[in-house]
Amino acid sequence: MGTKKLLCILTSVTLFGLCMSNAQEHDLSIPEGPYLGQEPPGKTPEIFAPGLISTDATEFGITISKDSYEIYFSRRESMETGNRIHAYKYESGQWVTLPQPLFGWEGRESEPNFSPDERRLYFGSGRPKPEMVTDTKMPVQWYVERIGDKWSTPEMIGTPVIEYGNMFLTQANNGTIYFTGFNPEKGIYSARKKGDGFDTPHYLPKEINHLVNPAYPRYFNPAHPGISPDESYIIYDNAVDDKWTTNLFISFRKDHYWSKASNITEYIGWERESWGPFVSFDGKYLFFSSGGNIYWVDAGFIEELRSDID
Repeated sequence: MGTKKLLCILTSVTLFGLCMSNAQEHDLSIPEGPYLGQEPPGKTPEIFAPGLISTDATEFGITISKDSYEIYFSRRESMETGNRIHAYKYESGQWVTLPQPLFGWEGRESEPNFSPDERRLYFGSGRPKPEMVTDTKMPVQWYVERIGDKWSTPEMIGTPVIEYGNMFLTQANNGTIYFTGFNPEKGIYSARKKGDGFDTPHYLPKEINHLVNPAYPRYFNPAHPGISPDESYIIYDNAVDDKWTTNLFISFRKDHYWSKASNITEYIGWERESWGPFVSFDGKYLFFSSGGNIYWVDAGFIEELRSDID
């Protein structure tokens, strides 16, 4: 065998070994168990699944199935690539990363949210809108429906909801949706289920939409509502200073009225921004976004706050 041929073979073997080595270094071993095998948090917020969910990229907007074995979240690697929805799912006794793109489109998509029955997954998408949508700059929610172990082709949320502009849509057990709307006024809206679609959206009352910090009366920006499945409370974020720093707030529903909003910062010991809430369907954990990572914390404070109001 010639020297040059032998050198080529050795070089190929070396490069193959390096590639395999690099692949193994980046092949993160995911622990078994719910929530990607993570140790549940206490009363102090902790980064959720570092290296798996929370990385050096920007992550936000998470939703998790009732059994905690299916997780969807938003990630932005750079401003150029934009937001993408990523997912982990437990299959055949192990966690797997679902292949990209999740819903057959390479463009920007984010902020997924399960319906309570997990038959639908709502999300924001920059995919081309049908001709019926005249205001192409207005954000619109899309959804996929579960068919066996697959998701259907995405469909855009129908009228009249699309006329209000909508993002970050969550849904209660009775089918009522809550979302951030932009028309005719920015704030949080709800729309009851009606047939296969939804009724005319309703602008939530001043206890939620006109929450004002006395020190900064101009800065209110209620957004990203997380409705509890039984509609007994809603968590959302709101700006609290002239830098538009957002905190999480909670309002409780009693009869047909919403309570005055409470800033939950003191209950979770958090002094930085917090937004994009999601409470696990069993009510045990609150997830939220801050500083480009996703955090979680024991949600026992919700009942503490409820008892204070009652």
